[in-house]
Amino acid sequence: MVDTMHAVRHGLENRVAGIFGRAANQDRWRLTLQLVLAAQALRELLRITLRFLAVETRAGDL
Repeated sequence: MVDTMHAVRHGLENRVAGIFGRAANQDRWRLTLQLVLAAQALRELLRITLRFLAVETRAGDL
């Protein structure tokens, strides 16, 4: 039973790795663009969070 579970897990891991490997090769530019957009969104979120914290700190609420 345990051997079967390990085999299934490894099979799924290999399948997922293969899908992502092909996607990365086929859509390298799309993946790069998505990473850049995600980085920009995180930077904007950090900027908003830091601004909020600065305002709250000045107001004495924190």
